[in-house]
Amino acid sequence: MTAADTRYEDEVLRAFALRLSEYCGRVAGRRDRLPAEPVDITLVTRTSVDRIRPRLDVLARQYLGEVLPAAPVTVHRRVTATLTDPGYLIRIEPDQEHHDAGWPAPEPAPPAVLLLRVSDWPLEWTYRLLPVRQWIPVGRAAPVLDGRTPILLPEDAPQVPAGGLLRLRYWDGEVTLERTGDRPEYTVVLDGWQQRRCHRVEDLPADGSIEYRRGPAAATVLRYRLERGD
Repeated sequence: MTAADTRYEDEVLRAFALRLSEYCGRVAGRRDRLPAEPVDITLVTRTSVDRIRPRLDVLARQYLGEVLPAAPVTVHRRVTATLTDPGYLIRIEPDQEHHDAGWPAPEPAPPAVLLLRVSDWPLEWTYRLLPVRQWIPVGRAAPVLDGRTPILLPEDAPQVPAGGLLRLRYWDGEVTLERTGDRPEYTVVLDGWQQRRCHRVEDLPADGSIEYRRGPAAATVLRYRLERGD
């Protein structure tokens, strides 16, 4: 790494901390902010900033933990070599104070298909994923969220609990799955990891499993598979 690279990363880190400070100052004065609403931070840089990546995550949680201790925080990083000076952009959502003027459009996402199957069933259900920033509920009898059609499992799959225990987003080439606060009596385990409320798993692998557990009863296992086009 050159001295110029180090100076650039240090400048990005300072700007990132300043942006967080400004955001937290505004949030602290708002009464309409939902305390557990997820916060998405997107950092676009001209080159990779791997050296400061752990510090970015720590800063995000330190700043936002002061004003929104219950909010899940996710930091997304993207490299766009054509950025003009100063060579980085920082966006924190939800935030109505800043607009998308000059923000580079994400790379076009390839088509994606989600396939789901209850482990002891021979049938597999196929769902086409469209690249949109909004979240989509996933499950049996999942609710409609902000007018968006959920990914519905058939009603004759009673092993899967009814409701929107999970929601999914396909955006900027990544599939993200989140455990909602619905049906807290169920434990959801994704690929062997228990998911707490509002916990997200980004960039879902090509295949894996979702387990629904309730008390001593045997878990229902939902197998998933992701297929992406070129």
